[in-house]
Amino acid sequence: MMLSEETSAVRPQKQTRFNGAKLVWMLKGSPLTVTSAVIIVLMLLMMIFSPWLATHDPNAIDLTARLLPPSAAHWFGTDEVGRDLFSRVLVGSQQSILAGLVVVAIAGMIGSLLGCLSGVLGGRADAIIMRIMDIMLSIPSLVLTMALAAALGPSLFNAMLAIAIVRIPFYVRLARGQALVVRQYTYVQAAKTFGASRWHLINWHILRNSLPPLI
Repeated sequence: MMLSEETSAVRPQKQTRFNGAKLVWMLKGSPLTVTSAVIIVLMLLMMIFSPWLATHDPNAIDLTARLLPPSAAHWFGTDEVGRDLFSRVLVGSQQSILAGLVVVAIAGMIGSLLGCLSGVLGGRADAIIMRIMDIMLSIPSLVLTMALAAALGPSLFNAMLAIAIVRIPFYVRLARGQALVVRQYTYVQAAKTFGASRWHLINWHILRNSLPPLI
């Protein structure tokens, strides 16, 4: 009896202990995940250190070196006014990666929350949210993005906000589908039976368990 009690007391510690070897084994079994992580890390490093990695001034004009092919002096060649393309790609990656991160963050947070609300509340709220998303999806994304950007004004943040708004319906539909599945789980029904509020269900049970497919 004492041995079984000691075993049951030790077992949770083994389950919660971080196992680095197991993580490495899981990563080896998923080369696509490792490749994606390496590409993302390289892009972030390129964005951070681009001012020091650039071999030329990205805005320097040299009309004597127009439209040159890739070479040791200009790794990506030059454009029509002699600017070094490699340096321009590096410096431009800062705004490109930043814009991508901001767009995904805004669209992901708003879309995930609206989708979970739609899936949990149901009824009229679900119908209103999804009809608005259907209307947005019925408009060509490029046209809607240009219209929103023109209405918001010419700036980088407004352009990112316009793109994020257009991407919201995709996250809403995915989050709603996940919420409809997760809310049927036993632990969600148990929390609801014990008087948990809808916000508690969304924040602590449904949204957190819907994140993996959303990410």
